[in-house]
Amino acid sequence: MAGCGIGSAPSGPDEPEEQPAAVFATFDVLGETFKVLVENRQTITDLYALQSGTGDKSIPSGPLLAGPGPEAYNLPWNWHLDPRLTVMTNIVDGSCDAGRPASLEEELEAWLAVGRYCPSDANLVALIAAPS
Repeated sequence: MAGCGIGSAPSGPDEPEEQPAAVFATFDVLGETFKVLVENRQTITDLYALQSGTGDKSIPSGPLLAGPGPEAYNLPWNWHLDPRLTVMTNIVDGSCDAGRPASLEEELEAWLAVGRYCPSDANLVALIAAPS
């Protein structure tokens, strides 16, 4: 997939002048929310584009890890997505779409074996810079 570099596009209205090193993105999936810590520069760019209405990659997709993440940011869930390897996409492989976060939680061991979560019904509801 080709993507624009950090400096190749002007900042959108909601994008900070300087991109933060990490962000917390909150997604709603069928009435349930989960949070993703993102440390991947291209993914951060894609999230700001989505937030401003200029991006078309709306589905988070990342390696699934056990535990709610550092500092338990993804509570009440006992899983989180890898902050460095999570990407935004507009194409979903059905094998990683568990639907609601609670569905993933209910069969967590099986989903950890699948190793990836990519909820096709995800909607970005908040995006904030993570404390440095």
